[in-house]
Amino acid sequence: MADRIETGVMKLEGDWPGIFIRGDDALAYARRLRGLLAKAEERAGAGEMPDEEASAWSRLSSLAELLESCRAPQRE
Repeated sequence: MADRIETGVMKLEGDWPGIFIRGDDALAYARRLRGLLAKAEERAGAGEMPDEEASAWSRLSSLAELLESCRAPQRE
């Protein structure tokens, strides 16, 4: 049985270091991001957020989507 790879920095030979995020960790991070994004949307809707901050939150939405893409299909 192979060792379980944990979330963290990973470097493949001859390439840049990267980050490996286990699916269970990725989904937990995405869930937290979605909660923060919902609060940011409330602030933006109330006119309490500058445009440049709204743009930064938008990028985080893309990150949450990427993290959620690791979701395994439901087994029947």
